[in-house]
Amino acid sequence: MNTTSASLDPFHGIYGMSLGFVFVASASIFLGNLDLAAGSGAQAAAVLLLVISSMIFIYEFMIFDAGSDHVEAVGSDPSKVLGIMTFNFAVSSTIPSLVAGRGQSVDVVDASYVSILGMGLIYAVIGMLGSMMIEGVSGNLLVTLNTDQSDIWIRFASFCFGLSCLLGMPVYSVIVRDNLTAAGIFSPTTAKIVSNGIPWVLTLIFDDQGYFDDIVNWASLLFGGAINFLIPFLVFFFARLWIQPDLPRFDFVQVGIQVCVWLVTILLVACIIQNALNYLS
Repeated sequence: MNTTSASLDPFHGIYGMSLGFVFVASASIFLGNLDLAAGSGAQAAAVLLLVISSMIFIYEFMIFDAGSDHVEAVGSDPSKVLGIMTFNFAVSSTIPSLVAGRGQSVDVVDASYVSILGMGLIYAVIGMLGSMMIEGVSGNLLVTLNTDQSDIWIRFASFCFGLSCLLGMPVYSVIVRDNLTAAGIFSPTTAKIVSNGIPWVLTLIFDDQGYFDDIVNWASLLFGGAINFLIPFLVFFFARLWIQPDLPRFDFVQVGIQVCVWLVTILLVACIIQNALNYLS
């Protein structure tokens, strides 16, 4: 090999396994076999790396001449935006495991507010400033930034951001494993294989395929949207009715929940229809 590539397909269409993939998969599988409490150190390191990389990104983006004309209000094809956002903000399904594995002094509500609002703020600020600075940014901002033309701090921040994602990914493996075991669907050993092994096998198979983003998008729209945004609203709505059957007909909270359910449903259905039309065309 005498050339380098910043893409996810270093073998140019030929199936292969890079040392980077082996390292990332091995580290993630190791952390995914730990409990949430045992892996708290890795999660703290992930948050620290995320904060450091975000501060560097924001500073570097702000010192460059930015142009708002690079940022489209909607874009030429917004059909995949909601699916990707649903995938990135799939937090609701993790709450039961966080409640079960938290320490006595941890307030899950406050922790959820801080993490979700902080993540959303970083998501918006870096996305906006990065798009203003870079014309024609690729689907993966890190690939665009991690080039020989970027200065050392941008490349360092890209490395820290990628490492923070690596340390954060195993949380979902732990949660899926615990949920499968608690529900009695699989034995602990089988649950570890399903949650921690099969995803990496699928990644190895589909990572360099052009339709991998489509799989993520459709899975998020069809399943992630309902699991993370519709079902929690409905559960809360009917739980309040069950606990407080004498609620007034026009209770503010209940009406607000119904409005949110309808808005999310309309957005999901509209995006599903748009994606289906794009696929058929």
